[in-house]
Amino acid sequence: MFRIASIICFALLIAHAHAAPTIQTFDGVADGAPYSASNYWRARDLAPVDGVMVLVKSAAESNAIAFDQTAPGTYKRISAQWLLSITHGQEGAGFLLLNTLEYGASGDAPATAWEEPNLVGSFGLGVDISNPDDYTGADRGYELSLHWDGAERANRRSPFDFRDDGPHQFLLDIEFMPGGAFVNLRINDAVVYEDCFIAGMAPFESRAAFGARSTSTSRPTIELDDVYISFEDANPKVESPLVIETFNQEYIYSSNRQPSRNFDFPDDETVYERVLMKMTLDAPEGGFDYWDRIMTISARNGRTNVEIGRYMTPYRKGGVWWWDVTDYQSFLRGSTRLTAFIDTWVGPGHAQGAGWLVTLEFQFYQGAPAWEPYLVENLWNGEPRYGDSNNPISNFFTNKTLSAPADMERAKLRIVVTGHGQSPNTNNAAEFLVRGRTVRVNGREFENTLWRDDCYMNPCRPQSGTWIYSRAGWCPGDVVHPWDIDISGDVLSSASYEVVYQADAYTNNNIVAGNPARHLTASHVIYYRPAQTAALTDWMMYEPGQ
Repeated sequence: MFRIASIICFALLIAHAHAAPTIQTFDGVADGAPYSASNYWRARDLAPVDGVMVLVKSAAESNAIAFDQTAPGTYKRISAQWLLSITHGQEGAGFLLLNTLEYGASGDAPATAWEEPNLVGSFGLGVDISNPDDYTGADRGYELSLHWDGAERANRRSPFDFRDDGPHQFLLDIEFMPGGAFVNLRINDAVVYEDCFIAGMAPFESRAAFGARSTSTSRPTIELDDVYISFEDANPKVESPLVIETFNQEYIYSSNRQPSRNFDFPDDETVYERVLMKMTLDAPEGGFDYWDRIMTISARNGRTNVEIGRYMTPYRKGGVWWWDVTDYQSFLRGSTRLTAFIDTWVGPGHAQGAGWLVTLEFQFYQGAPAWEPYLVENLWNGEPRYGDSNNPISNFFTNKTLSAPADMERAKLRIVVTGHGQSPNTNNAAEFLVRGRTVRVNGREFENTLWRDDCYMNPCRPQSGTWIYSRAGWCPGDVVHPWDIDISGDVLSSASYEVVYQADAYTNNNIVAGNPARHLTASHVIYYRPAQTAALTDWMMYEPGQ
């Protein structure tokens, strides 16, 4: 039987719970939460053994337990903890908050792949012990994935190998906010997800379920114990967003690579708590473009044009992706010109696909924002060559001296860079070249490495092509994440301030004329002032799925 000192925490959590929690120690205590047990592949009595629920104990099993609902209604915050132990083997385990409107307030859990628990209207956490899962045979480690409404939304490496007999304590916290939910996950003392924002995930009535699977050739033992789930702050007010649809099934192909037109956005002075941009990629007649392509979305406010989102298309695949564009709401007012660019060279009748159908939707959520992002000032924007001794990249990244507006109280530097160009450029630059970069603001240094080493875990998987390989700041089929730097103190402390960007040294000894090593760059400073509607809270925004 699992026993750790943290069980003492149960009593503390109960004191703060706002509804009946779901509690089960599998010790035969009469007041433990009732549950239904299910076998999907092989009949076996799922009963506790020595105070532990054995979910899997042999090859070719798929089993689950689903608790009866203990807290009807919706809640702003759901917190859960449990103990999980896994020996050797493959597949894995999962946790679900089952949507009771879809799956009932009691009874069996529906069958699913528990290491990838995708169910309609439900939240899931997958524990994948099928090492490797990067499609290359490399030892990458085990994975912990977040799922919402039938789709994987985020995936991270586990900080350790689960197959060590355990037990491991899982601490999961979900807090619903306008436009989605923040998810935090800690296992033992390791933080796996911190304020990971799942866009579009609204409060829903739920009950908990746990399950596990094994393959026909592996015989892991997967055990569950000491489940405690609390539901706090009942019936949160949920405001429907104002939805603005812009490009609708816009056909982007070789003769329409950069559609640009005006759309009508809210023309009042409302400061929204969150603004989300949702993009859907569908296939035109003739199919998707075969290749991974650069995509940018920009908005024009008067004479100023700013990139509000960057993306890399997947190989021959579509889907749905989200950006948090709250910082750009000053651009999304009145008649606004949007431009959607995909660097594609295919079209109708092309042997490698016909292009993309792009739909962009903006969702404006009212609330109580702490800060108003009211001004954006561009810095460096373009696609400089990298490693060209006749035109060094420093010629592009010239030092900037800026003056902040008098009424600002916060400032954020946002830099988006992706590396492009391959062999025979030296070192496969700049797509497959690992390099650091340094930013200095009034002499204070910030460092970052331009590299994504998690492409093989991309929720948009599997794909064709080389999507699994690490790249300079991007992955096929994923949103490009910006490098955000809080420079509030640096800006407030002086009448003017200097911003310096320096890329690590690199020399390209074999520049490819049509595909040189280069860094596609968009950067700007975002200024904030206190909003009129809220107490000041944490002001930094988060990218969905991080």
